[in-house]
Amino acid sequence: MNTGVHYMRENTGFLILIAIFFIALLLPNSTLPQLIGYIAAALLYTFVLCYTLPRDTIMVIPNWVAATLTVIFLIAFYHLVATPRLGIVTRTIAFFGLIFTNLVYLPRIIPERYFFAMFARLSTVIVCIGFIPLIGPTAIFGFDLSLWPYQASVVSIQFNAITSIFSNPNVLGFLSLIGTICAAVEYRLYDTQLSIGLFGVSLMGLIFTDYIGGWLVLIALVILWLSYQIWGRSGVLGTTFVGGVCGVVILAVVFDLLPGPYILQSQDLSNRKPLWLAGAAAFSQNPILGTGFGTADLMMEPFLDRLEGYSPHNSFLRMFIETGLIGGGAYLSIHVLAITQTARAITDERSFFLFGFVVIAVITQMFETFSIFGLSMRSTIVTLGIGYAIHNITIQRSEVRTGSHKME
Repeated sequence: MNTGVHYMRENTGFLILIAIFFIALLLPNSTLPQLIGYIAAALLYTFVLCYTLPRDTIMVIPNWVAATLTVIFLIAFYHLVATPRLGIVTRTIAFFGLIFTNLVYLPRIIPERYFFAMFARLSTVIVCIGFIPLIGPTAIFGFDLSLWPYQASVVSIQFNAITSIFSNPNVLGFLSLIGTICAAVEYRLYDTQLSIGLFGVSLMGLIFTDYIGGWLVLIALVILWLSYQIWGRSGVLGTTFVGGVCGVVILAVVFDLLPGPYILQSQDLSNRKPLWLAGAAAFSQNPILGTGFGTADLMMEPFLDRLEGYSPHNSFLRMFIETGLIGGGAYLSIHVLAITQTARAITDERSFFLFGFVVIAVITQMFETFSIFGLSMRSTIVTLGIGYAIHNITIQRSEVRTGSHKME
């Protein structure tokens, strides 16, 4: 495969730099002081850009990506002018620099095979570190490795979730999910025997973090993969549509918008139900243009009897609060179009797995607050995943145009 050839041709210095870059992405969500984490990640971003910018790289942005991002940028610019607070200014500048870098530039610079290989191994190491408190020290190299203080349960077995170097088990759970998928991709596409062991360790991480969102993603991807194996691309398209409709119906029942069984109506989605209701109330206060980047938590507080200071725990809802119906609609459109366009571009197992990373981005953002504009680990990983899938589409279309031209 051409991705593998390109991967092998990369010089060692570049590979080491990218490895350090991926490690630095973990630090903003770690138990280190947040400022240190963000500074480290920002410095590595800058260094990677300085190292790679001299390369002759052609940037191609699909029209639908450019159009939706432009809408969000115009809304952000409006808030800059209307409320020129330092926080909104810095967030806006950083967000749009990051979205171009992660969505368009890095997927053309970092071979996708290296992305798969790196995160399969990185997840394994971080998960293993998370098990250290079970046998000894609860801190290492300045990282607090303490187990999560609240108990979880798997098949009636009670345990305290592992957190590794992170402040929350959900962050480790997300990395374990990515590591599990990357190891599976590496095995299927490149037949790397080591990836079997990497898959097992990352899957253990997913179990011992009690990351429910990760299991939803994993189950969805297994169902989609089986659909692809049985019916091909049409099966994936049909299963995606049915799954999306079922998800909307289930949420409508949970929020009493449709009648349904009590077991669904009684769910609070791990405290997300009150947060989403508060977010919807906050959105209704400024429904057209929103209140600006970084304001969702503050806008929700008047509508919360408890859980004050919490985020909406839903990236799409957050964007509707902060950029209104126009910006939130554009943000949702990016993901809907990414799902449909990458599903239609499935021609082999590789393109299916790239589509799978878009599915990961959509489902995880339904239950977390990070966005494709952020510098955190989760933001960067999902944006890179979408970027690789979109890059694959542009390559396919370029090959079609070239082939058509040769036929003439």
